[in-house]
This record gives sequence, structure tokens and C-alpha cells, in this order.
Amino acid sequence: MTHARVTAEMRRTAAEWKVLRKALPEPLKSIAEMSVTRGMRLGEILALQWTDVDFIRDEISMRDTKGNRPRVIPMEGARAVLERQAKVARLTLKSAQSRGTSPRK
Repeated sequence: MTHARVTAEMRRTAAEWKVLRKALPEPLKSIAEMSVTRGMRLGEILALQWTDVDFIRDEISMRDTKGNRPRVIPMEGARAVLERQAKVARLTLKSAQSRGTSPRK
């Protein structure tokens, strides 16, 4: 494949990703963004806990990986997704506390 063809394919793929991202509802949008930006598998994303996210070091610790070997990856393109989900989690907790109930674990 020529360089020009690869470049054109990448532009097409980027445009498709932009359309897909806009169309996906939450939490599918966040899951897709974590997969695309950080190369994480679905099981790794679903296994994440807030204790795995270090906003100070900009790192994500993954304990449940395909090879059963823990690894740490840079947050880079996932920071906005994680901040958005942290805001949702805080609102959910606040809402549950105001109703006198606790959110499901």
C-alpha cells in the first residue's frame, strides 16, 4: 500500500470515528473512547475501579489483563473520558445520598 493510500485510509477512519463518537450514547461512548485512545480491551475497561486511576501521575493501573500481568499505561487520550465518568459517579452518589439510599456496587 502506498503512503498516499495509507494516509487517505487514516483520514477516512478518523472521520468515521468522529461520526461514531457523536452517535454513541453513554456509557458506550466512554467505553469506545477508552478502547480507541488507550488500546484497552472491553474486559480491562469494565474491570477498572477508581483506585486504578491516578489523576496526579496521569496513569491507569490495569490489574485484570489478558495475560494476567498487571500493567500501567499513561492516561493521555483517556483523561477527558475519566473526568466525565468521575463527574457522573459523583452526581450519582450525591443523588443517592440526598434520597437516603446508597448506590449499587
